[in-house]
Amino acid sequence: MVNALKGVSSRRYGQAGYPKAYGNDALGSPSYFVASIGEGPLEVLKQYIQN
Repeated sequence: MVNALKGVSSRRYGQAGYPKAYGNDALGSPSYFVASIGEGPLEVLKQYIQN
């Protein structure tokens, strides 16, 4: 699923006319990071992202 999302965002980025870094064909690396926040309150997560 993550790979599909990365592919779509890379394609749309290219279609919008933005150059990809260093002349590469890909927007980013083939790796990704996934983490879980457990059952923490959503407001705490929102504050973490904003700060």
